[in-house]
Amino acid sequence: MVKLTCGFLQISPSKTLVFFTFVNLLVYMDVGAVSGVVPHIKEDLNLSSIQTGLLGSVFTLGFMASSPVFGHQAQHVHPYSLMAIGLSVYLVSLVTAGLSSNYYLLLTARAFTGVGEASFISLASPCILDKAPSDKKSLWLSISSSPLGAPFGVVFGAGTSKALGWRWTFLIQAALMAPFVVIAAISFKEPELVARRDEGSTRFKAQVVSLLKTPVLVFLSLGCSAVTFTASGFGFWSVYYLNHYYGLPTDQAGYITGVVIVICGFGGVILGSAFLDKKLKSQVRQHEQGNISDSELQSARVDKSASFVAIVISISCLFGVVGSSIFNVYVYVVCLGASLFFLYTYIGPVGVGILNSVPSELRGQANAMRYFLNHAFGSLLGPFLIGVVFGASDKWGMIFAFMWLVLGVVFFGLAWNTSRFRSKSYAMALRSVFSKHEENQAILEA
Repeated sequence: MVKLTCGFLQISPSKTLVFFTFVNLLVYMDVGAVSGVVPHIKEDLNLSSIQTGLLGSVFTLGFMASSPVFGHQAQHVHPYSLMAIGLSVYLVSLVTAGLSSNYYLLLTARAFTGVGEASFISLASPCILDKAPSDKKSLWLSISSSPLGAPFGVVFGAGTSKALGWRWTFLIQAALMAPFVVIAAISFKEPELVARRDEGSTRFKAQVVSLLKTPVLVFLSLGCSAVTFTASGFGFWSVYYLNHYYGLPTDQAGYITGVVIVICGFGGVILGSAFLDKKLKSQVRQHEQGNISDSELQSARVDKSASFVAIVISISCLFGVVGSSIFNVYVYVVCLGASLFFLYTYIGPVGVGILNSVPSELRGQANAMRYFLNHAFGSLLGPFLIGVVFGASDKWGMIFAFMWLVLGVVFFGLAWNTSRFRSKSYAMALRSVFSKHEENQAILEA
């Protein structure tokens, strides 16, 4: 097994998975923690509802502005170095938020939190894909990129804010993140993780145009945006829905939502990835025996990933709409659990599909584009548009949220259709890219 040397510290690939998983947990904890401290911040700084709402969404602007930059720079600078820089910005922004004395300083700090998150989320998945065993890539991606830290963050933020004050929520998070920033900074920088391209192909605009001309990538990314729309909208309005529509107390509604998300979400993350890895086991074995090429294995991964996510999101949509349509809290909770279980099964497989739909040197950029679209058409729009529907009807707000998944099914279906019926030409295109890359490497070595 290859070891990654971090000065006096050695980190194996499995420990690298642990490192990325914990950093991802802390990043998503911050997203949930903001929800938990919002009431205290609003009261302490005497904010309006609009000002308070901006605190929850401004980080997406920092994320959207910086994620393409980090994805592009990963072709020249080692991703661990970029993560160390970005997570340092993240650390400083958390400390600034905890020490801020006015609204505008706090708002600025939250915007820079998005910059730090972008450096990690955009680059972690390509690194994990390179380090994961061939037969466990989907499982490793799911574990390292799961958003299950968010519900823990809500509990952490609310509890810490109540016991110590809202500022300590950010300061404690900064202290928890500090060791991981150091590890990223001092870790051994493996040259093969830098996705270098020849000078004529490194222009940012040209690469973006190339990615936008990759239909499978675009369809999968838009499908993810639709799922993010539903997930972010549900996360924001779920407690309100249980409180106003079913009459449950707020604390009970929050507890039910959190428990269902954690249990069903965790089960979905693990089982969905394990199922896809099992479906791909035959192709992985053939690749190890030299019977199929790298490009053919990538094509198979894209095909099976796209088909899998199209099916599970359609099932998630069905359970969500049925549960929200029946005025019975027990039926709703059961259907909600089933819907979230199938929704979370898509996390690892869709990552496998996206990262294998482009050459390896463009994976960071492709992942950045995916999250850019997720925020632009998902997390920014979801809570707002679902709130508009809730303003008209408490019942139709949640039905609308889950019906939005139909768009995800459509986009994932288009990705599946494209990868399945154009698999030969797609594999040939990837093979051509690999051949050209190998020729360039041979010339450089000579």
